[in-house]
Amino acid sequence: MDVPRVLAVVRPFFEGRNEPYALVGGLALLALGAPRATFDLDLLAHRRTQDDLVGFLEARGFTTLGVSQGFSNHQHSEPALGRVDVLYVSGSTADAVFCGGAAPAAALGRPLHPARPSGAVGRVGGSPAVRGVS
Repeated sequence: MDVPRVLAVVRPFFEGRNEPYALVGGLALLALGAPRATFDLDLLAHRRTQDDLVGFLEARGFTTLGVSQGFSNHQHSEPALGRVDVLYVSGSTADAVFCGGAAPAAALGRPLHPARPSGAVGRVGGSPAVRGVS
């Protein structure tokens, strides 16, 4: 999987809507210095983006493998774009996770902002407080 390329596909969706998102799972751990074998890209996004994000990914060649209230997973036929899993949060969980303030960690050639409450989440999308971070 070409992680920077996958992020380049999904970034315009979030930036165009001024929506925060976070890199989670194995790649977030790697970005924070704790390597773990992983074969997909895990994202955390606000619940309100789910329907539009699923359509956005499908329009870019991803096949939706499953959708539930808080989760969707997508597979691209091109191995470099691989699989993208999205966890959707709302309410106080979204408020807690997407608030800024932490110093960025450098990974994948981009600054990552650990999102609260867990250090196992790396933020790659900016909220209004961190707009311009990519």
